[in-house]
Amino acid sequence: MRLFPAWRGESVPLNAILPSNRFIPARARALVKHLQQSFAALVA
Repeated sequence: MRLFPAWRGESVPLNAILPSNRFIPARARALVKHLQQSFAALVA
């Protein structure tokens, strides 16, 4: 639900910073994937 459907804010980049080592917890990867899908749905 959008409070102001006619209003569109300025686009800003959003980055996920993850550790550089090979082990990234599954929950961190799942969160990043969920955020990617959620924000992609908002933009489309």
